[in-house]
Amino acid sequence: MKRKIEPGKGEPYFRLPYGETIAVLFKLPDYSSPYTLKVVSLCDCNGFKKRIFVPSGDFLNAEFKQTHRFEENELKTNEQGFTKAYNFEAAIQMNDERKTDRYLLLYTRADLIGKMADKLNIPALGGVLFGGAYPVNRSAHGTLELEAVVEKKK
Repeated sequence: MKRKIEPGKGEPYFRLPYGETIAVLFKLPDYSSPYTLKVVSLCDCNGFKKRIFVPSGDFLNAEFKQTHRFEENELKTNEQGFTKAYNFEAAIQMNDERKTDRYLLLYTRADLIGKMADKLNIPALGGVLFGGAYPVNRSAHGTLELEAVVEKKK
């Protein structure tokens, strides 16, 4: 399962404790054996303004009751060079403890939109572009990818 969505492209807004924000619900694969759930938020890093959707979320069971939280501090920066992708990503181990998790509801903190999330280091290119650390600000929109990766049996 790999699903790419773009919050803000037709998704509804919901009032949450930190303000009004987009919320996206993902159905997880039925649990049969442990797997890794990868959550990736891609940076909109073209141009001078750099923005990223910083997700938080709740794992829900079949009755839509919260079973676990997904905190933004679980995200790690993945910077792959000037011509490659820059993103935030998390790898969540889905195991027997989490086998009742059926959905992942992702949203961002509305009270932090527009504030700096990180800095992107861009090297100077032959005097054409100025290098340096550019702020990456939190956005209400962005591109998220979810992927369930099952370990191959040895």
